[in-house]
Amino acid sequence: MSYMNRTAVECNAGFNDWYHSPAPNPNVLTGALVGGPDENDAYGDERTDFQHSEPVPATVAPFVGVLAAFA
Repeated sequence: MSYMNRTAVECNAGFNDWYHSPAPNPNVLTGALVGGPDENDAYGDERTDFQHSEPVPATVAPFVGVLAAFA
C-alpha cells in the first residue's frame, strides 16, 4: 500500500511532517548507494539515521569508477 499526499508542503513543514513519521518514504530512490552499516555492521533504514541511510555522491563515485574500469 503506498501513501500518496499530493498537497503542497513547504520546506519547514515537510521536515516536521515527515522526519519522524512512521509512514513509508514518499520518494524512493532505487539503486542509490547509501552510507552503509554502523560500527557493529548493522543497518536500519531509518530517516533519523541520515549518516548511514542518506545517498551521497561521495559514496557512489568510487563504485562507478571501479565499474567504469571494466567497461
